[in-house]
Amino acid sequence: MRTECRIVNMGILGSWLVLLPYFQDFPGIYQQNPLLIDFFPSILRSSPVFAAAWVVPMLGAVLVMWFQSYLRYQLGLWVAASLVLLWHQGSYNDATFVTSFWVALWALWASGRDEQSEEDRNNGMLMAKLILSMIFLGGAVGKLT
Repeated sequence: MRTECRIVNMGILGSWLVLLPYFQDFPGIYQQNPLLIDFFPSILRSSPVFAAAWVVPMLGAVLVMWFQSYLRYQLGLWVAASLVLLWHQGSYNDATFVTSFWVALWALWASGRDEQSEEDRNNGMLMAKLILSMIFLGGAVGKLT
């Protein structure tokens, strides 16, 4: 399962790097024209929180290429950072973080399963299918509304 989790790690990294053209200008624009939506607490409107939640897991993903024993911690970092970015005012509407949250959560669960039985494999496949179904269903509901 280690190989699959490394592939997931690189896949999430790639999906976050695709957002670089959009998010590289975000802190400066956000400082000049801050959005003031009272629904979000001040910590979830902060540019440094956004930057840290976006950059730190990407740096960790690159480091895990050399230090593979930390892969499980990296997957946990993806889960935590995705949650922060799901809740942050500057990125809550980006579906990339919903997808990366669920995929990283699945990979975190799978990485703890070194000795896999047939039942574990079936549960993993079912969980993966549910995640994919939820992602596509969410997209379909978004298009329909």
